[in-house]
Amino acid sequence: MKIEETLAERSFMINAQDPYDEGLEILNKFDGLGDVVVHKNNLSSNGPVKEGNIEFHVSKGLDSYSNLRIIIEIATKKKYNKTGTLDISMKSVFEVKIDEGKMFGSIFQNYYLSGPIKLAKDSAGKLNKQASEYIRSHKIFS
Repeated sequence: MKIEETLAERSFMINAQDPYDEGLEILNKFDGLGDVVVHKNNLSSNGPVKEGNIEFHVSKGLDSYSNLRIIIEIATKKKYNKTGTLDISMKSVFEVKIDEGKMFGSIFQNYYLSGPIKLAKDSAGKLNKQASEYIRSHKIFS
């Protein structure tokens, strides 16, 4: 049995002196939340404009059967001598996977769906809130 549920999707736009460096700071900050996998990290410049993309996800196991995956995409842009921007999108996905076919599989699935999944979802909600605070925190952008 596999369940995937999107808990939240958020977008943020933040001004920064060096948006690419700030994007890397966000990536480093999320390293403390779970296992980080970087999918894309590039910076390009064509004279006065610097653009960057950072894409990664953070996985945090909540128990033996559930996981929270937070997917972050950051696009940065800065023109010479001007404040730049970070466009950030964040999606949180709650995942449950219980192998079928094992002894007591359906009995355990029914039990898990009636109780423990609620605790795992509560934990996922708290981590999702913490992830949003990581991005909104002005400490990152000082």
